[in-house]
Amino acid sequence: MNQQEENNIIILRYIKGELNDEELRTFEQRMANDPAFAEEVEFAKQYHAFQERKEFEAALKTFNRKKEEEGFFEEVEQQVVKENDIKTSPKAQKSITKWLYPLVAAAILIGLLLAWLLPLSADLNTSEEIIAEVVEIPTNFTNTYVGRAYNTGDTTPVEILEVAVEAYRNEQYKAAATGFETFLESAKKDEAVEFYLAKCYLVMQPPQTDKAISILENISERGLYENQIILHLGAAYIRRGEYDTAIQFLQKEQANLTDYLEKFSNLIKEAKQKKRQ
Repeated sequence: MNQQEENNIIILRYIKGELNDEELRTFEQRMANDPAFAEEVEFAKQYHAFQERKEFEAALKTFNRKKEEEGFFEEVEQQVVKENDIKTSPKAQKSITKWLYPLVAAAILIGLLLAWLLPLSADLNTSEEIIAEVVEIPTNFTNTYVGRAYNTGDTTPVEILEVAVEAYRNEQYKAAATGFETFLESAKKDEAVEFYLAKCYLVMQPPQTDKAISILENISERGLYENQIILHLGAAYIRRGEYDTAIQFLQKEQANLTDYLEKFSNLIKEAKQKKRQ
């Protein structure tokens, strides 16, 4: 078992509350001394909560859809009788109905209450969903870099960029990040490549959110307000727990958005909700 697998196991046990007192003290001390590990833990917590929320919401949707179908209560009552192999008399059926209806109604109310307490509905795009979404690199992306003058005085950086782009498309984000970094040593400033590098930092395991934020902030400070840059920077702020910063940034850049307005709105809702928690 390698180090990453051991990390995954201990983090999962931490999230589920399975560590004993001594293990918990050791785990918390490690988080305090290792920012990268602490960041990995935070991401795992958010991902675990997101998965649980998605599963619950899917079940709730199925239940709500089912209860709206004609004859739902009768179907439940008949199933209860069938499974217990009871030949009920009219009096017994009336007794079942008496307790069954309130029970189902209570279940519905509990479901609605839990749904209200959930941070976001299943249809909303959370910050982690936005980060996880694939942002495709255009087919002829590297062609625009051929023939440019680079600090090295030759076109070798283009070959490096081609390898990085291929790794990115194959979801080999650490390798892609290394390639993009090497290319930028020669190209210095290139907003498109910088964005894909930031994307790699956000989705690689473990993620390097701080590096991604630094790059995205640098791009936005140059006056570039491309939709994906705004959304990913806002999502990264939320991941890092900087909810006020996320809200202020997103509201400030609202006028610069030309697309993804629903995702933009959902990001602000998520930041406000998490801030209240």
